[in-house]
Amino acid sequence: MAHEHEYPERFDVREVLTRNEAEIVVRAFDRMLEREVLLKRLGPGARAHVGMDRRRAMREARALARVRNRHVLQLFDVIEEPIGPLLVLEPVAGESLADRVARDGAMPVDEALRIGREACTALDAIHREGIVHRGVSCSNLVQREDGSICLGGFSVAKPGSAMGQSSINYRSGDSFKTRILVPHPAPEQVAGQPADARSDIFGLGCVLFECLTGRPAFPNGITTGAAPDIDKAMSNVPKPFRDVVRKCLSRSPIGRYPTAAKLTEALELDTTQAESTIGRRPLLYKAAAAVLVAGLALFGAHEFLANETPGGHGGTTITEGQIGANRGRAVREADSMSRGRSVAVLIGISYVNNPDFPNLPNAEKDIERVAKALEALPRKWEIRRFVREQAGTIGIRKALAVVRDLHENDRALIYYAGHGMRFPKGDSGYVIPSNGIAGEKDPSYSSWIPFSEFDTLSGQTEARHLLVALDCCNSGRAKPTRNGGLAGGSLAFVREALRGKSHLILTSGKANEAVPDDSIFCDRFVSALAPKNRGSAPYLTAVRLFSMIQGPGCNAQLGSLKDDGDGAFLFFFELPAGWAK
Repeated sequence: MAHEHEYPERFDVREVLTRNEAEIVVRAFDRMLEREVLLKRLGPGARAHVGMDRRRAMREARALARVRNRHVLQLFDVIEEPIGPLLVLEPVAGESLADRVARDGAMPVDEALRIGREACTALDAIHREGIVHRGVSCSNLVQREDGSICLGGFSVAKPGSAMGQSSINYRSGDSFKTRILVPHPAPEQVAGQPADARSDIFGLGCVLFECLTGRPAFPNGITTGAAPDIDKAMSNVPKPFRDVVRKCLSRSPIGRYPTAAKLTEALELDTTQAESTIGRRPLLYKAAAAVLVAGLALFGAHEFLANETPGGHGGTTITEGQIGANRGRAVREADSMSRGRSVAVLIGISYVNNPDFPNLPNAEKDIERVAKALEALPRKWEIRRFVREQAGTIGIRKALAVVRDLHENDRALIYYAGHGMRFPKGDSGYVIPSNGIAGEKDPSYSSWIPFSEFDTLSGQTEARHLLVALDCCNSGRAKPTRNGGLAGGSLAFVREALRGKSHLILTSGKANEAVPDDSIFCDRFVSALAPKNRGSAPYLTAVRLFSMIQGPGCNAQLGSLKDDGDGAFLFFFELPAGWAK
């Protein structure tokens, strides 16, 4: 029989992250797929508790397997073992909100708002699949290195169809059961009643309280008693935000927001105006943003704005007037862009003149596929290919110079497929040209091209729209995702993208991740441009493109190349007849 310290041979265990009676989590390297993973199995207490082990572990696995959202922990695989299922999970780099609050205390209001909205996105995704988390807390929300939120801790999650009477007896004195309980169960959970989406809203209310005050809403864990004095505890927080937290923490589910989508709308607060209105009048909500947020965040701006039928998702109503207004902006932008050039710089390096770098047969094939996809678009793209000897050090720098010479109404796509290398002594990273002379001591003295030469293009070109796509190992070092606006969904997001510049970077992997030569990134990139996926949409956003690329086998990253860059409109298609009317 397998022992809890033994793992399948394909995994090289690097570090034990968690070990308690409920669960054991380790960081490991998957030799077969050459990637880092988290391995999770039940702890000795769970295995000893009759009837809980396999059912609970498989319930968690099935809950995760049904959800595809960048703010929800991704399940890679489940391996059946004699001592119970072994879950192979996405390795989320970062710290829990609980650890951050314990270290830094209360956080700024704007950041708490962003965290709340991203957590709502995660909850909305799992609720739409019929899953109730039942354990939302600061401990189960991890803040990645780029600041984004990832929801994990699905140990007590259940499908809505299987809820019935709560299977967790919160009044039990069993020592193991008390170890797996969440810090602040909703009052109805404590009473043994069925939990639903509103139970998770209560948990998120506790998270927001803790983020804004630096201390738990219910220090003793008794949520059935008196609610915290919101106004006293958060006197420095704008009143409309206090009201949102107060509603989330209602003892009765009826008093809370009915869905995560509704809570998202409530969190579309203008905190700039809020500071001057505390105690005098309610904060002005971004009404148009609230109307748009559910459809934009879930389906991508281009699909939502092209929808001919009034009526949004999550109970939100969209009027023809609102659709028409946004169509008008897109038409004006498309007309302006039509006067400019669309230039694609495609760099594919399958063979490097250096035995240290293996051949990548798919690199050149991938850029040809991108070229064909662009050629099939109604609006003409000028395509520049750089391969083999043309993709040496001088050739790549000539390719970047093409983009530097573009003008205001132009747009550009740079797609690089090849080798990417990180340098152990620092945070730098490099693409390897076809004449890649070795740079063992210091790559800066070799022929390698720093990632920074790609991301600094933003300040060197007048082109309104720029997307840099890097499909190579360690590509996340080029530019970390640092702009919360990239999630898309507010009217400001749409407006700024249409009238301003949008310079973004899309990478196929993370900072320290080896990316296989398997074309998954390119497959999804090309698929996003295909007619069957764009339908009648007038344009494709980079955010939507990112959402279509992200998924199993691809840990893509999306970031802004400008400090204020939150635009995302890249690919304009032919406008349907009568679209502007």
